[in-house]
Amino acid sequence: LYPRRLLTDTATQLRIATAFIPTALLGLVFYKLIKTYLLGSIGVVLLALLIGGVLVIIIERYFVSAPTVKQVPLNLLTLRKSALLGVLQCLAFIPGVSRSATTIFGGMFLGLSRKDAVEFSFFLAVPTMGAATALDILKNYQTFTTDNLDFLAVGFITSFVTALLVVKWLARFVATHDFTWFGIYRIAISLFGFYLI
Repeated sequence: LYPRRLLTDTATQLRIATAFIPTALLGLVFYKLIKTYLLGSIGVVLLALLIGGVLVIIIERYFVSAPTVKQVPLNLLTLRKSALLGVLQCLAFIPGVSRSATTIFGGMFLGLSRKDAVEFSFFLAVPTMGAATALDILKNYQTFTTDNLDFLAVGFITSFVTALLVVKWLARFVATHDFTWFGIYRIAISLFGFYLI
């Protein structure tokens, strides 16, 4: 269902492409900064987990009490809002920030139902993660050995097959359950991490 829709629904493809453009541009601009100062910083990860966990709980409480917003289907989301979701996704450049939660909540604030926001997040992950992997390989290809490439190929195939098997169930689950426990989990992991260091 999802692969077929992603390959045949031109309206959805346009919105995914529009959202991907700002992510790609900002990723290229800030690639060196991210690799040098953000990736590998345990403090940044733990702080992002803590702040993100608190925000997840606050946002979920907001949606419980907020007045119903007029919702639009994914294939009718404006291109301006699609681009804005791409910008919001860039928050996940910070290690510890959840790309999925950022795009799902962003989509809900912009008028998507939780179900459509979840689907948008899954669809947008395809070009985003593919491009991020390709860029990292191009930037660091000289450090790869044959063994590295074998592991990369096995990891890619395993992840792809696993995703195909669970994505429909996971999308349905996330679309019908809130993220409160996810927020609590993030806070607990963060506090435990700060305790260890």
